[in-house]
Amino acid sequence: MSGFDLAPTLAAASLGMGGYGGYVWPAFAIAALVLGGLLAQSLISARRNEAEAAALRAERTAAAEPPIETPAESLAESLAESHEADDGA
Repeated sequence: MSGFDLAPTLAAASLGMGGYGGYVWPAFAIAALVLGGLLAQSLISARRNEAEAAALRAERTAAAEPPIETPAESLAESLAESHEADDGA
């Protein structure tokens, strides 16, 4: 027997897994499909959640009230305005 005749037999024996290949390969295929489905579901959910978070961030930014002016800021502005008025007169 040459090496070329032995290769298909060795491949068939390896894939056959001693007679259990009919059970093992479908189990691998089912596991791969389930894991692929979980990955796809996770990616879709992550994209949806990121879009929802961005929308909530935009809504919160748009609805934010202007900062409250402290008495010191208000006094500084009124002094600046009165100083400008004195310079203009």
